[in-house]
Amino acid sequence: MEVWEIVATWKESGENWDELLKAYPEVSENQLRAAIAYYRAYPEEIDERLAREAYWTPERVAEEMPFTRRMGD
Repeated sequence: MEVWEIVATWKESGENWDELLKAYPEVSENQLRAAIAYYRAYPEEIDERLAREAYWTPERVAEEMPFTRRMGD
């Protein structure tokens, strides 16, 4: 699990702490708080990663990297 994944979920929930806790029952509250603290300390780094993740949709991957498709697809 990477910080950007936790931050993405947190942002998608409208920065709702209770929803974040529900989304990651296997992660301690302290770990989640550390991830959000890291984001607040280095927002540019995490926002850049979130933008890269948003860019690479399955459709874009298929279009720009057709060799990643399974044979017969």
